[in-house]
Amino acid sequence: MEAGIAEEEYEQVNKKLDTETEWEKLQKTPDAEYLMKTVLPVMYMGMRTVDLERPNAPLEYLAMYLLKN
Repeated sequence: MEAGIAEEEYEQVNKKLDTETEWEKLQKTPDAEYLMKTVLPVMYMGMRTVDLERPNAPLEYLAMYLLKN
């Protein structure tokens, strides 16, 4: 009976080791896909805000937007 428990524990540990976190999966994606999932959604929203508000210093405004979001 103890051997059965050890095998179950071994299988559970292997399952945990085999499963990758979302961040680990993201790190393995191609560059373009990585940017599309991480950077561009926030960048697009910032650029849209700059377009709508038309600040005097658009690059500084976008930089601040990206830092805040």
